Amino acid sequence: TWRRGSKGPMRSRFAAVRVQPSHMHQHRAPEQSMVWLLIEWPLNEAEPDHYSLSNLRAFSTRLK
Repeated sequence: TWRRGSKGPMRSRFAAVRVQPSHMHQHRAPEQSMVWLLIEWPLNEAEPDHYSLSNLRAFSTRLK
């Protein structure tokens, strides 16, 4: 749950994975920096439905 919406709490499942984009790789472009691939997979869906890339810096993902 990340916030309360007009129809109640907004809930979903998320994953964040570090990836290296390959845009223009076939044209011998310089290697791109690592970015986050953000994935949303709603609770009642058979598969993820939203993907986006973010260039925020890396952070520790260790949970206690």
